Amino acid sequence: MPALTGFIILVAIFALPFYKVFSVNFVDGHDFLLHFQMIYALEQSIEKGIFLPRWLADATYSYGSPIFTFMWGVPYYLGTFLHLIGLSYQAVFKILIILPNILAGFGLFIWLKSKYGKFAAMVAAIVYVWTPYRFLDSFIRNALGELFFFAFLPFVFFFLDNALLKKQIILGSLFAGLLIYSHQGLSLIGFPLIICYILFHYYQ
Repeated sequence: MPALTGFIILVAIFALPFYKVFSVNFVDGHDFLLHFQMIYALEQSIEKGIFLPRWLADATYSYGSPIFTFMWGVPYYLGTFLHLIGLSYQAVFKILIILPNILAGFGLFIWLKSKYGKFAAMVAAIVYVWTPYRFLDSFIRNALGELFFFAFLPFVFFFLDNALLKKQIILGSLFAGLLIYSHQGLSLIGFPLIICYILFHYYQ
């Protein structure tokens, strides 16, 4: 099968469970309004020359909050960039839901293909993307930080394998940073697993 055909098929398989996103203007979940508030505030800060804001002035009934210090940044920076280049907020939010799910599938496929072959990697990637909890995060909770965290996690393991074998430390470090900046809370759980994975390979 040509590489392009295989790529298109994988994208279709990974995106299929989320096709309903295109039939509505917005996916009105738990954190729906919060995400738009954060993206709008970040966009306003960037336009003023503040690229790493820490304070959200309009939060908590206009008392303000240091929420940017603690909340995940990757989805909001991506959403801000997409809106600044001309996409509507509706399109931005749909991309922020679909993109991490597709990336998650490709990340797991690439990682496991190098270890167990194409078929096993494809089955595992489909299961990873089609897990019911991912639908909960996408449609009910709108947990964008979690979606991006689980999208970057397989890439971290893939580049860790390459860092140990081919010294590709820079890419591994980049994805580890994206992991942290996607969801700090889950990173506290994920990084002990990553450390155990490194130690396992080191002493193997």
